[in-house]
Amino acid sequence: MEYITSLICNRFGSKRGLLTSFIYKVLYFTGFFKKFTHLECVSIKRIVFICSGNICRSPFAEQLARSSKFDVISYGIDCRGGDRADCRVLNYVNARGENLDGHVTQNISAFEEGRSDLIVFMEYPQYGQYLNRVGSRGAQITFLGLWGGRKNPYIHDPFCANEVYFETCLDEIRAATLSLCRHAEAANG
Repeated sequence: MEYITSLICNRFGSKRGLLTSFIYKVLYFTGFFKKFTHLECVSIKRIVFICSGNICRSPFAEQLARSSKFDVISYGIDCRGGDRADCRVLNYVNARGENLDGHVTQNISAFEEGRSDLIVFMEYPQYGQYLNRVGSRGAQITFLGLWGGRKNPYIHDPFCANEVYFETCLDEIRAATLSLCRHAEAANG
């Protein structure tokens, strides 16, 4: 049983991560998330990455997207603001010759949505929280996991996960972010 639990934690972050991932994968196959993959890329000027704490997933995606032609920024739904990125993310990017040292968390309450924004969430519930706190001014919405190899709109928060999942998660975020940016740039001309 420990072996199976270890496999689940390494691949999905936790048992809850496995269950949630499965639910959202089923919803993906039913077409529920199809509308979030049809982007009008010519109108995108800024990409906004949003996660829970703005210390792992969204700042890493922001850092990766900086090489695109778009303005990029990241926010957290549940952060206080002013904190550094998680040390494991910093170690991950530093080991690859990248830099995230200057990142400071920003709470979503400081965000002003623009019509030319593409809002990118890591989890579906964050979309509902965003609408409740910020509202919407017509920006486009997508989920980062839809652009990766797994095509799952749910990217489990690695903050409390083991090191194996933490790196797996960041690898997934890398692939999905670069894919999303390539897609948006190609369609944007």
